[in-house]
Amino acid sequence: MKKDVVDKLRVKRKKNIWLSEKMKWNEYVKQQREKLNKKRKREKLDPLSYRECLKVCSETWPAEKERLAKKQKRVDKKKLKADAH
Repeated sequence: MKKDVVDKLRVKRKKNIWLSEKMKWNEYVKQQREKLNKKRKREKLDPLSYRECLKVCSETWPAEKERLAKKQKRVDKKKLKADAH
């Protein structure tokens, strides 16, 4: 393959990885917002706005991101093992 074609493929892969990370982040924020608003509703408080939820999630995201990475690694390892047999 030509060098420029290979470079374009690398950029495309990086972009896809970035998009999947962004999708995971958005899904995490959605889940946390639902969870936190249920809790706040039980306590008879006003629901969190999207921006407030983003602030809360930004504090807990690094741990969640690490957990998701470990989960993906386990899935890949299991898939590789299944392909070997």
